[in-house]
Amino acid sequence: MIDAVKDYLAPKTFRIFTYVCVIVHSLCGLALSAFTTFLRISENAGKFFCLVDGKSTATYKKQVDQVCFARYDQAYNSPLPLCGFVPLSIGVAVLVSVIYSLIVSTRVDEIESRHEQQTDGETENCGQNRKTEYVFYSYFVHLVLRGLFLITLTVLHHTYLYPNGFDFKFSCNLPPADRVSSNINTPKNASRNLNVILGEVIYLLPRFNSHSGVSLGGDSKFVIEYLLGKQYNVAGESEPLTRIEDNPPHSQDSGTEDCIDVYKEQVLNRFRDPSIIYGPNANIDELYIDVVIHTGRAQHNFSEEMERHEIYDVYMKVPLYSICLEKIDELFYPNRDTKGKFPRSILVIGRPGIGKTVLTEKIIRDWANGIDEYYSEKIVFFFKFRWFNENNNKLKNISLKTFLQFGTGLSEEKFESIYEEIAKEPQKAIFIFDGLDEYHGEPISCLDQSRIIPNDPNTGTSAIHLFIKLVLGDLLKGATVVVTSRPTADGFYSRLDFDRNVEIIGFTSDKIEEYVSRFCDNNNTNYLTTKIWNHVKSSSELLNLCYIPVNCFIVCVTLSGCLSDPRNETDALPTTLTELYQTASDHFEKHHRRNADRNSMAHEALKKLQRLAFLGMKSGQLVFNQTLFDEEIKKSGLLNSLSNPIFPLQTQFCFIHLTIQEFLAAGHVTETFTPAEIKKFISDHVESGQWHLVLQFIAGLLGKKIKNFDREYKDCVFAFAESLEVTNDRIEKLKYHEVFIMKCLKEVDNEEITKEVCEATAINDLVELVASTLFYNLSPSEWAAVIFVCKHMKNLANLELSNVSADCLPGLLRKRCLNKLVMHVKTRGPYAKPEAYEIDQIFSTLVELNCISDHKHTKLTSLTLVGFRMTETGLPIMCNFFENGYASQLEQLTLKRNRIDSHKISKLCEALNNGHCPNLTHLDLRNNSIRDEGAKVLCDTLTKGLRKLNKLDVSVCELTVCCIPILVKALQDERCQMTDLSLKNNAIGDKGAHQCIPSLRKTLQDERCQLNGLSLRDNAIGDEGACMLFEDALTNKHCKLTELDLSECSLTDKCIASLRKALQDERYQLTVLFLGNNTIGDKGACMLFEDALTKEHFKLTELDLSRCLLTDKCIPSLCKTLQDERCQLTVLLLADNVIGDKGACMLFEDALTNEHCKLTGLNLRLCSLTDKCIPSLCKALQDERCQLTELSLARNDIRAKDVCMLFEDALTNEHCKLNELNLFECLVTDLCIPAGSLWKVLKNGQCVLKIRRLLPKSNYFTENGKNSAS
Repeated sequence: MIDAVKDYLAPKTFRIFTYVCVIVHSLCGLALSAFTTFLRISENAGKFFCLVDGKSTATYKKQVDQVCFARYDQAYNSPLPLCGFVPLSIGVAVLVSVIYSLIVSTRVDEIESRHEQQTDGETENCGQNRKTEYVFYSYFVHLVLRGLFLITLTVLHHTYLYPNGFDFKFSCNLPPADRVSSNINTPKNASRNLNVILGEVIYLLPRFNSHSGVSLGGDSKFVIEYLLGKQYNVAGESEPLTRIEDNPPHSQDSGTEDCIDVYKEQVLNRFRDPSIIYGPNANIDELYIDVVIHTGRAQHNFSEEMERHEIYDVYMKVPLYSICLEKIDELFYPNRDTKGKFPRSILVIGRPGIGKTVLTEKIIRDWANGIDEYYSEKIVFFFKFRWFNENNNKLKNISLKTFLQFGTGLSEEKFESIYEEIAKEPQKAIFIFDGLDEYHGEPISCLDQSRIIPNDPNTGTSAIHLFIKLVLGDLLKGATVVVTSRPTADGFYSRLDFDRNVEIIGFTSDKIEEYVSRFCDNNNTNYLTTKIWNHVKSSSELLNLCYIPVNCFIVCVTLSGCLSDPRNETDALPTTLTELYQTASDHFEKHHRRNADRNSMAHEALKKLQRLAFLGMKSGQLVFNQTLFDEEIKKSGLLNSLSNPIFPLQTQFCFIHLTIQEFLAAGHVTETFTPAEIKKFISDHVESGQWHLVLQFIAGLLGKKIKNFDREYKDCVFAFAESLEVTNDRIEKLKYHEVFIMKCLKEVDNEEITKEVCEATAINDLVELVASTLFYNLSPSEWAAVIFVCKHMKNLANLELSNVSADCLPGLLRKRCLNKLVMHVKTRGPYAKPEAYEIDQIFSTLVELNCISDHKHTKLTSLTLVGFRMTETGLPIMCNFFENGYASQLEQLTLKRNRIDSHKISKLCEALNNGHCPNLTHLDLRNNSIRDEGAKVLCDTLTKGLRKLNKLDVSVCELTVCCIPILVKALQDERCQMTDLSLKNNAIGDKGAHQCIPSLRKTLQDERCQLNGLSLRDNAIGDEGACMLFEDALTNKHCKLTELDLSECSLTDKCIASLRKALQDERYQLTVLFLGNNTIGDKGACMLFEDALTKEHFKLTELDLSRCLLTDKCIPSLCKTLQDERCQLTVLLLADNVIGDKGACMLFEDALTNEHCKLTGLNLRLCSLTDKCIPSLCKALQDERCQLTELSLARNDIRAKDVCMLFEDALTNEHCKLNELNLFECLVTDLCIPAGSLWKVLKNGQCVLKIRRLLPKSNYFTENGKNSAS
């Protein structure tokens, strides 16, 4: 047994003396356990004896022994025999030691190995796998557990188990006739000596605080020095990324570590940043931050048909496939967005109040606490950009060392060794720069200037130049740099090319609920938790306002104040943003004012504060010198005092949050400006994002004035809507600016004023509104604003809406003349709630449309519902919509992805069969589980109630070959007018082409069949099925097919011979053929190009060979084909093939410039193109024979320099006919815009390029670049 214990007790996990004690303890335990067991057996075996008179008989002596043992057993023994007590008391202590040793042995081996490698001068990479066990804590806990257990057993021993001890001279009184004196020999249970354990705990206890939040560096020192008894010569076990040639002496390392410890203590003990207002009792280390990594262009999968790429803007919701970080330290670890590498530069974007400063504060505190292994060996420096503004003169000509010293607040003496450490090993440094948008200077010009400043750390320069050089890696290369900013600074930060972009999206609904609970706990108002949360979740406006943490705090403060106010008998609670901030401001003044009586601020003092807030907004100032504040203002609960980081004796002030400053600035405008001045102010600033929240507050304050019968302010509200542009009676792309205008009108909170605004401005002419997530992803609260305004647009008849809640529909649609309605529901992402979007409410609302019940001049002709949920309760409501004539004029119906099964489609067809929808020509049922049973019912409807239907889409409907017979029967019925049929993504060919293709072939040969468009995409019909169609159907004189889609149909080059033969036949009518995503290869493509496309009967004008394993080898044949005058191809899709620069250049130079080439559209997306092919393309576009009008080069390695060449040399040429250019996900920046390339193109009279196809989302265009382009 002792060998087993020794195997599990690693000597290096204990001090030598402690290890010897554990082994001796184990040995003694074994010996005592054996001895006590032997005694117990002996006692039970009758070996308990007493000393009696020698004259007594043996029988009498035995009787005395038994009586005495019974009395002794009753007096001294316990339910737990001594033979059990001894092993328990020793075994558990040994077991705790074994468990501890097993837990930490691997970690100790690792630290010892690293220490030996470092001693030998070896290096290894930092930032390896994270560990969860810390040796110091484990060692300390194991000592405490051993001590507590032994103490517990000692107490039990004396109080319960053996309270009378053990009498070595036990005497029992026999009957008087025979008095006996007994002398009993019992084993002595010696008291346990806890001196060793207690002494070691007392020795380690003073070190516990210094190891609190122990970093791995402290862990290593404990193992090396305390457990192994060696000299600790390095700051931690993690080696730097680069080799250290000359290690400094131990005393220097110790001095550096001491300075770092002082710095960490300073970080942990300093006051919380004044802009963090989560409440007085909130612990910054427990705050939750939900950050999402933007993985750039690789994560945005937009369709090729997209007309304009989504703008990168902070007000957007996070991309669907972004990476959500579980912990803050994951910011620094590799992921797929950094291609497995540690990010060196990290950009954090966030809206006002979203928690950017909280994030930076959490990072530096996590470092000081040693929360994660990544922070081991790191030194964090913290800066705020506003410091650069406040001390501009002092920070103009400083060295890197002086600059970094500001980031620590340490004295020059203590900072010296820290600077030497990071100068030698820059990868140890983490630089945090908070609030880039707060910098007042011209950072873009500074970026250009920094290029000519020497990369010498001793050269004196400005703070902003040093910041730029740190981000670019010109100084301290290898250091990690974290920068936070509002999106208003995107013109600058987009030029710095960060390794990782992060956006803080704030709280989700469950985190809001958690925050409400925690807020009430912190403020001793637990009884209000349910009331506050119920009120918040009952209002979509409030709930979606609270995803911003500062708004969540303000809402909680406001609602708790209202609910706990005894004067609020009606429980009236604020709902608009202005009301919330007004109530919150009053609350802060009442409860946080810095004087004894806490009286509200005097009117004059409030006016001064509002003026300062306005002037600060005007000049971009967030921090103010104390000279601007008198004693009365300084007491305000809306202000925070903070020390100057460079001149600590100078007190400064800032508002508790920027949004509070913006609210007060709005109050200054509405209280001191005349109505005419307010209107001009709105008109002048409505395009400036910096003032948008101020303007929204102004709208709310104007609404209050108007409610108080100050009608002269009504015209001011009109100024918001005057900037709204309506082109051709429509807003095709509802973007942030349009949404902002509607938010302001809703903030006024006056239905009559909004109605007047809509009637008197361009809004009155609006007929069509498209609000798609492709252009701007609206939150539910923004939808509430859009609907608030839209319901007053009398002429609005065409609506396309995405992610709007069904609850909003009654107010938007009821009593409206509607011609077209398109509604999409987001079923994935942070705001998706598919269970909340049932289709019954949609149809219930449509029943009440004016255009159905009253008017004749406008009828609902097009209805598209995508992503809703068809329920059993909603089914009769939908059927009622059709059966009662509400769809009598409907021409187009799309019910895509609405969870419609075979039963529900049967009910729908039953309603359609009775002639209730006589004009329907287009029916789209994609992505529903209608299956073969539902398809049979649907096919029956094609010859009865839907005789005018000419387009049917049943893609992704789980159809099999079993539905083909009934389908072809319907198509052969003379009553069926079907011309376009899509069967994409079903299982029609899974059982073999012979099961389905013969029936389809026979149908296409029937003269009654009207089909001219057929899609069998993603059905495994194979070469056999394709040959049947090519040879027997396409060449039949009755076949009317002009468009055929056989993409993803498991085709190879074996079917090309049959296709070639069909294309040479004069009877075939096919003009469009899709063969994408098949393994046709170069051999099949060359056969097609050479033998078919050049024949005199060739009619094909559009050909798709995307993703067909083509290479440069097939390009000569293609060029030869395009040069032939008999070739009719005008559109050619070659996307996602291995076509390189060589093939592209040949295609551009030899084909596009040929007089017989008719190509107008060419797609080379996701080929292997680089900058090398651009000169050939430019030459081709300049040739007057080139007919190309549409070109896609998306997702190729084409950079800004060569795009500039394309802009300047080709697009401005008089012979260039290109009007659509797709550079989606190319490495294009707006650097070519200031240089004049794009500007010159757009201003050139020869250029016909459409800008809407030029600016892709995933290129690096900033707002400045977009504005320059427009």
